[in-house]
Amino acid sequence: MIELISPLRMRFAPSPTGSLHVGGARTALFNVLLARRLGGTTVLRFEDTDETRSVPGSEEGLLADLAWLGLAFDEGPVTGGAYGPYRQSERLPIYMDVAARLTALGRAYRCYCTPEELETERRAQLAAGVKAPRYGGRCRTLEEGQRQGFEREGRPSVVRFAVEPGETVVHDLVHGDVRFDHHHLGDFVILKSNGWPTYNLAAAVDDATMDITLVMRADEHLPNTPAQLMILAALGLRPPRYAHVPLILNAEHQKLSKRHNTVGVGEFRAQGFLPQALVNYLAFLGWSPEGEREIFTFEELAAAFSLERIHHAPAVFDERRLRWMNRQYLQRLPRTEFERLLGEALSAADLLDIPSSDGAAAGAQRWLTTFVDAFGDGLETIADGVPIARELCAPVQALAPEQAQELRGDAVRAYLASVRRYVADVSTLHDLPLSHDLPKIAAEHGLKKRDAYRSLRIALTGHEHGAPLNLLFPLLGAARIEERLAASLQ
Repeated sequence: MIELISPLRMRFAPSPTGSLHVGGARTALFNVLLARRLGGTTVLRFEDTDETRSVPGSEEGLLADLAWLGLAFDEGPVTGGAYGPYRQSERLPIYMDVAARLTALGRAYRCYCTPEELETERRAQLAAGVKAPRYGGRCRTLEEGQRQGFEREGRPSVVRFAVEPGETVVHDLVHGDVRFDHHHLGDFVILKSNGWPTYNLAAAVDDATMDITLVMRADEHLPNTPAQLMILAALGLRPPRYAHVPLILNAEHQKLSKRHNTVGVGEFRAQGFLPQALVNYLAFLGWSPEGEREIFTFEELAAAFSLERIHHAPAVFDERRLRWMNRQYLQRLPRTEFERLLGEALSAADLLDIPSSDGAAAGAQRWLTTFVDAFGDGLETIADGVPIARELCAPVQALAPEQAQELRGDAVRAYLASVRRYVADVSTLHDLPLSHDLPKIAAEHGLKKRDAYRSLRIALTGHEHGAPLNLLFPLLGAARIEERLAASLQ
């Protein structure tokens, strides 16, 4: 049982190769939730040994995304700790020493095969029907003279782990026992020609030397686990327990792709999603609590989370479901917080420099309050308010031909002209008795209330349905109402 792992030390180890992927965020969340429930320690470690993929600024972005989600770690590059350094690029001497020890033990060796030789071997195996080509071990039996010859020649070399016959059984806390036949693995590289470690060496060594007792990570890392266990066994180090959680797929049941899907936490933040909504949603990707309840605070998630309820099958990321959940959180926000977030989004889009309906300068806060009254309940994200506000701020709405045709009747034109004069005669558009005045004006021109309201709304917005007119009028303001009604009467 997981409760028997003591002390419980867990880690989240992203690579700084871009923004925080929602899959990585879900893994980080699962680690933090389980450690929080069981009183364990969480470690943040940056696996930055792939120089070709590391992106400058990614580490800062990852830290910002984790902080925005509210995921805090007990140890890491920023907070420090007794097991640092917490960047693999700062631990290179450790890996080089381990590679030397494994070589001295006869469990690793220098390989001088060139890329061309490796490719020739791979093609030959494919031609022979081998579905998963592997290194054949040519350099494993090099004579000392051959090795020295390659060294004098200056031929680059890597260090490979010598895989022994047999199998490795991964005792996974989610999937149970998973067996891997060593015949299909081949002697894998642990140290690259530039002296930097491969993922399997660095991850295995770091987990052991940082006293990590439970590694929870995505299913895609399960095939790496046998190599890491073999390295630790050869060094005489105790391995952690492992729990591999299901992958996250898109709506087409394919792996989430940056090319075709919104996958970055920063992207969801920019689109106006709330961190607490995203955290709640991510928790349900591959895990479910007892019962039918869906809305949980972070503290409630931590109290309920358990390995036993992690799913085996991949999870499907449904953005429509995320938008629904975000709407639930928006509706629960304190009104002042809702208005603050919306105001920031509209200001960033240059949409809050708005004259008030009576022509006085800068009624931005009152306009924002009215906007939330009119549209707040329908917003699924904060950013959804931006195109609505932009449409309201445009001087004239282009009408579809069939809409323009509806406004050409004599009675409708006379009604719209009367409304135009009505607006010009009032000092403010807030709190007007429109429910009394507009039907009265409609009756004067022989129009039913429903038909009159429909024509007026089309003239003002280009839509047949929308916010109540008593809120729409002050949002548009007298000048825009004048412009739009004048345009509709042309």
